[in-house]
Amino acid sequence: MDSQEHRKTAARMANRARESGTDWFEEFYQWTGGDEVKVPWADLGAHPLLVEWLNGRQLGSTAIVGCGLGDDAEAASHYADSVWAFDISETAIKWAQRRFPDSSVIYETSDLFRLPAERRCAFSTVIEIYTLQALPPERRQAALESLASLVSPAGELVIISRWREPETELGPVPWPLLISELDELDRLGLTRTEQTSQPAGQAIRLVWRKP
Repeated sequence: MDSQEHRKTAARMANRARESGTDWFEEFYQWTGGDEVKVPWADLGAHPLLVEWLNGRQLGSTAIVGCGLGDDAEAASHYADSVWAFDISETAIKWAQRRFPDSSVIYETSDLFRLPAERRCAFSTVIEIYTLQALPPERRQAALESLASLVSPAGELVIISRWREPETELGPVPWPLLISELDELDRLGLTRTEQTSQPAGQAIRLVWRKP
């Protein structure tokens, strides 16, 4: 089975989950049987736009949202006082812990839509990469509200995602974001401080600061 078939399997699971209103990530990670090749979004390295942003920074407490196999969390750990990396998939969390047995990162299973109370407003940096685009549009407002709730006063929220023009069909997962969807963060009181520029379909990095 090639990478295109792996993506089709992920898309089928995502579409079924969208119809039933459930999550599909745990089912998918179990389906891979521990084979990294079957995870389309697992590049086994930190995202280049994150690496670029991290360079030379000093971060405090940091949260990694939808951490998957852990590469972005590990990259952030070199710049942060502490890192909490979570994913709704218990299989993914255990996988990340196996890959990085000596890591200082705290890997935990947690649901973005049911965050522990003690995690709210607890992080000076919150980093989300490709999780929003794996969620159907009807769930994104609630997801953005949860993301914003993690950020401490004067903290930053970093989002890296592919984006699309309004006239572009949604297509199969991943579902690139409309930039207008992220305006919800501005309405929540965060201030946008950065937005990189790339053609539609490519990944961009956006950064907000909480007052």
